[in-house]
Amino acid sequence: MKGSLVIAAGILLVVIAGIAADDIPRSEATVPGDNSKIAFTSDRDGNPEIYVMNPDGTGQTNVTNTPGIPEDFPAWSPNGRKIAYGRDNSIWVMNADGTGQQPVTDGTFTAGNPAWSPDGLKLAFSSGDGNIYVVGVDGTGKTQLTDDPAFDGFPDWSPGGTKIAFDSERTGNRDIFVMNADGSNEIDLTPVSGTQVFASWSPDGALIALQYGAPFDVYVMNADGSGLNAVGANPGFDGEPAWSPDGSRIAFGTDRDGNEEIYAMDVDGSDQTNLTQNAAKDSHADWQPLNDIAGDADCDGEVDSVDALQVLRSIAGLPNPAACIDAGNVKCDDALTAVDSLFILRYVAQLPVNLPQNCPEIGS
Repeated sequence: MKGSLVIAAGILLVVIAGIAADDIPRSEATVPGDNSKIAFTSDRDGNPEIYVMNPDGTGQTNVTNTPGIPEDFPAWSPNGRKIAYGRDNSIWVMNADGTGQQPVTDGTFTAGNPAWSPDGLKLAFSSGDGNIYVVGVDGTGKTQLTDDPAFDGFPDWSPGGTKIAFDSERTGNRDIFVMNADGSNEIDLTPVSGTQVFASWSPDGALIALQYGAPFDVYVMNADGSGLNAVGANPGFDGEPAWSPDGSRIAFGTDRDGNEEIYAMDVDGSDQTNLTQNAAKDSHADWQPLNDIAGDADCDGEVDSVDALQVLRSIAGLPNPAACIDAGNVKCDDALTAVDSLFILRYVAQLPVNLPQNCPEIGS
């Protein structure tokens, strides 16, 4: 038994070492799991800019840092590595840390409110002419999807990539519509009185959250428009809903504290928590999807020795935290190296493991 474990562990290391990150199958869709960062707009530095924070509101960081240039409506890419946003009436894209800021539209027409296609190749957006367009992330292939005299805007792509939800005033009311991704088969999902805006698909595509009422509240309905139901009703404004990647929480903007801030709540409206707690206006939250890369245990976009360590922990039957973990440091030195993997390998093979003094036994 011991010999077979050693051979199996050795084969595992060879296999892991031979896998390049680019060889790993990648899924671009939002997936259930632990909840990651939230991007939002804030004017706390004198003009609207894009910030990111942890899901508990800590670590609020300005990632655009462009004084005097308004930026808003951040939208995470499906793999969680980039953010599209509106900048001075154009669409831009940057890395999640704010580096690599690049325009997508050329500024010859007003564009805003971007939404990524699930394959990460296109952006739907609102145009200054009151219609919805789609464009390649590289700026090519701009195509008009809606063509109605009334306003159409604020698109949101379904997780399956086949539908786009959007706001429209074509009925004389502000309703949530849905259409095929090519702009065909436009259907009014909310033919009821009152204004309905800011549709947001749940990660599994079964539900749509929206802003509805007077004053506005966050509602949730089935993807076909049935079952419209208020969640977390509040006397003031609640709106701009955005789903957590595991589908359990909704981030939203609210003015209940005297100025607009970002809150989060469970889908049934419970456990409402103020995340920003800032005197400035904080709005337009969007929740970062988790990287869904096979073998990427710590969700850093790469398959490396840290991920290999987690595979070994799983084989050893050691506790394996949920997705996007901080990989265990076996030898208690605050660094993750090949030595940690070696200790785990020896443990798997039922060989002696001589840990440094005061380190807990592996598996304890």
